[in-house]
Amino acid sequence: MRALELLKQIISTLSEEGDVNIGSFISKILKSQIITTLLNVIEDYEFSNVANQVSIQILYHLKSIYDDSDVELLKSFVRNNLSS
Repeated sequence: MRALELLKQIISTLSEEGDVNIGSFISKILKSQIITTLLNVIEDYEFSNVANQVSIQILYHLKSIYDDSDVELLKSFVRNNLSS
């Protein structure tokens, strides 16, 4: 949980700076691993509201650097886990 909070703090700080491009600090491979890990946290710890909230906040701050494969991954996650 502490690692998620630290990651959120770093990414939110980078994304709030207007003159800093967050994509220059996070490689495509690292971004993909972060997104996959956050989706696993949401899926595996569904009853941990704090972990889910922090994961969703990190995903929100990363939205400016999503590419097509990230969007497809998020769509498939929603289809598989959040549909009724």
